[in-house]
Amino acid sequence: MMTLRKFGGVLIVLGVTLMMVAAMIVMYNLDNDGDVAAATDEVVAALSKAIADRDGALPKSEAEAIAMREAGTDVVYVDGHAYIGYLTVPSQNLELPILSAWSYDNLKIAPCSYSGSIYSNDLVLCGHNYRSHFGRLNNLSIGDTIRFINVFGVVTDYRVAELQVLRPTAVDKMTKSRFDMTLFTCNMAGNARFTVRCMRAE
Repeated sequence: MMTLRKFGGVLIVLGVTLMMVAAMIVMYNLDNDGDVAAATDEVVAALSKAIADRDGALPKSEAEAIAMREAGTDVVYVDGHAYIGYLTVPSQNLELPILSAWSYDNLKIAPCSYSGSIYSNDLVLCGHNYRSHFGRLNNLSIGDTIRFINVFGVVTDYRVAELQVLRPTAVDKMTKSRFDMTLFTCNMAGNARFTVRCMRAE
């Protein structure tokens, strides 16, 4: 039978191991962040140029926008990846391309569309917690502006309306809300989702 002293020693070893794993994860993210930031700037520049050069007609209704999405004509491709536009966060001097569909591999490249759309006022975007992606969402304040530029060059301004922390399992609460746009990322431990709720600006 394990004595109290041995049990305490096991707990200490387990605690130290967990702290080392956490430190390695932080170091890995910091190391990747510099590479990701440089790549992100290049993609935004290419995306901006592609949007400026695009001569496609704007969708005239939500139904047409959905049809264009299904046909794959509401995206711009950069380096073989499909983007729906890009996001700017003036208070953080941040410009981020937005991939059209989320996956764990895509999150390493850029923030992604998780669900909804700008046309139905329920766009949800997820991003990695890299500082150059969504890692500074917790520094936003109520009233801050977030701007979304879609692939047709249409600019939509949003204001931060609410800041929340949700559990990873709260998918319905994340995607079914009264807000026009939602941004979220995981915390370092991965056990919570820092969530920024936005409404279209007047």
